Amino acid sequence: MAGSTETRRYGRPNGPDQQRRESLDPTVASIGFAHLPRDAAQLAALWRRPHAIQHLGNITPRYSGRDVQELIGGSNWYTIVARNPKGRILTTASLETFPRTHSSRLQLLATHEQALRKGIADATVDVVLAFAFGPSEEGGLDKSVVEAGIFVGIGRDSLRQPSTILLLGKDFVPQGLMSGFADSWDPNVKPHGALVPRILMRMALEKDAYLGIDVKHPEPLQERLDKMHENLAILYGRLPLSPPPQRSGSNLT
Repeated sequence: MAGSTETRRYGRPNGPDQQRRESLDPTVASIGFAHLPRDAAQLAALWRRPHAIQHLGNITPRYSGRDVQELIGGSNWYTIVARNPKGRILTTASLETFPRTHSSRLQLLATHEQALRKGIADATVDVVLAFAFGPSEEGGLDKSVVEAGIFVGIGRDSLRQPSTILLLGKDFVPQGLMSGFADSWDPNVKPHGALVPRILMRMALEKDAYLGIDVKHPEPLQERLDKMHENLAILYGRLPLSPPPQRSGSNLT
């Protein structure tokens, strides 16, 4: 089966992180903003792992905490992480914003392999979307659109991406494929791996769709509005975090 081949090719740790197989507590204790001086090295280690939900372009085995800070350290980047009780990052997602536009871009979505299929990435993305679309008076960015780009192929190989299923479930709409968009690290290119062309699926979610607004419901659906306010309260520590629901199935995160 293609799925088992992809797991075999892209699901095994490779490079400097291969030996570190400590048991990780996948219990979510908090979801909030990353603190780069403290978290950069941990984010780099997570992004280097080839299993990451979104196959990350240009992340090589030598990727470092300094590289992380150079990439997402600007004032237009916000990184949100889910942590376990010991402070280990289970899931991370970054939001790149564009100050003079109404759009933002969800990027660098990754989950530790020991925290997969537990609903943690799902809950983290909910908080990211609430932050992007939420009103400024509640600490949100009040954006109208969140874009995303999911890598669905590397070279000639297709990838079954759990992140695609996750975002489709959030009402993101596919906007088309871009081949040869950039390069992504493939550890299977001999002898030491290489950067190879990747295929990117562009996706977008509008605020109206996020809030359930359509012709029949010109006002936001109350349950979606309540969920947005709840996730903003979780982000800023005003509301205790309830455990995300347990998920099952090979394509869920």
